[in-house]
Amino acid sequence: MNLEGGNISQSSCGAPGARVGVDESGKGDFFGPLVVAAAYCDDTLSQRLRSVGVKDSKLFSSDRAAIAAAEAVAGILGEGRFAVLCIPCGAYNRIYAKMRNLNRMLAVAHARCIAKVLEAVPDCKCAVSDQFGDDKAVAAELALRWSGAVAVESRPRAESDTAVAAASILARARFVKEIEALQNRFGPDLPKGATTGMVLPVAVSLAKAYGPVALVDMCKCHFKTLDKALAAIGASRDAMPPEGRVKSLPPKAVRRFRAKP
Repeated sequence: MNLEGGNISQSSCGAPGARVGVDESGKGDFFGPLVVAAAYCDDTLSQRLRSVGVKDSKLFSSDRAAIAAAEAVAGILGEGRFAVLCIPCGAYNRIYAKMRNLNRMLAVAHARCIAKVLEAVPDCKCAVSDQFGDDKAVAAELALRWSGAVAVESRPRAESDTAVAAASILARARFVKEIEALQNRFGPDLPKGATTGMVLPVAVSLAKAYGPVALVDMCKCHFKTLDKALAAIGASRDAMPPEGRVKSLPPKAVRRFRAKP
């Protein structure tokens, strides 16, 4: 993949000030999509967002509260100053089977959302994301999608920044709505997480009811949970289409793997 081009730097944004924050939801959940969102903030917008209680979406007591907060965030930011990218399970599994690297998927999705928001605020020179994988990955991907000079800062616990917190709320709200749509389609409540509580029993129940192949549209197939669910019904990944046969690579293998663009 060509990472050259553009004029993106990996320097400090010097927040507060005008910036685009980006965050994701669903990354660690077996069921449901991966959702990435970006939100633009300046000092005035940050003050308005804080006044309505914007904070890291994980701190909201319920999904309903997060959805209500997302509606408030969208209303304050206005059209064009935020972007939400939802990657449904079917598409997610096909992309992962090609890339074999979740951090690379995240970097591409983060960059796409940032670039979309920058179309509405082209004078913005700063973007902030939570830290994952290679610190320079988001900046490199953004360089392929935006030609302006933008400083990209990746840091731990970036949700403390109001712009990133607003993005996290937008992402969580969309994730919740997508989970609800899957529940309406397939029946049972789909628990969050990957290995705890009812995740495995629900996966087994769905595999029995709809067949192993249907799981491609419900879950992230590279998770080990899929192997356990298939084994419980006497099946294996051989019963899955190609995108359902791909497992997560161990960390060292991920670092060595180089997917074709």
